[in-house]
Amino acid sequence: MSKDISIAQKGAFSPVPFAKRVSALFSRPCLRRLKTEPEPGWMTELFPGTTCTRWSHTLGAFSAIVLINDALLSDPGVPTYRLFANADELCHVFVSAILDDLGQSADSHDFEGISRALRHEQFVLRLLDDETWGPYTLRKALQHFWPDLSAERVFRFR
Repeated sequence: MSKDISIAQKGAFSPVPFAKRVSALFSRPCLRRLKTEPEPGWMTELFPGTTCTRWSHTLGAFSAIVLINDALLSDPGVPTYRLFANADELCHVFVSAILDDLGQSADSHDFEGISRALRHEQFVLRLLDDETWGPYTLRKALQHFWPDLSAERVFRFR
């Protein structure tokens, strides 16, 4: 295995290789804060032992997308996927999976039911440029490792 690839911690899916540019996103503090955000919300009342976080959900979502893509690419019964799979589109889909919960916080889906003004998608683009966690923002990491990526386009895949 090359030096610029690490293996994601085993989550709900098999370990998935992380390229340097994927690790660069997962290492950003604004994304790592998801480790402290509980994912299940009020479900903990029904399932008190639930310990899933937005971070583990994000790792699982990214792993699932990578594994689905790999399965489609290697499936001889789906030759059209290999013909039409576009690297640029796939990059947008992969980054979308990584950033899927970026605007989430504990119980955020519950708050979204109260007001459309509290929808987590509205916070995502602001978080890309937020310097609370330092001047090297998530948008700068995206621009460095994926110079052709459009953050606005990434969120159309969600």
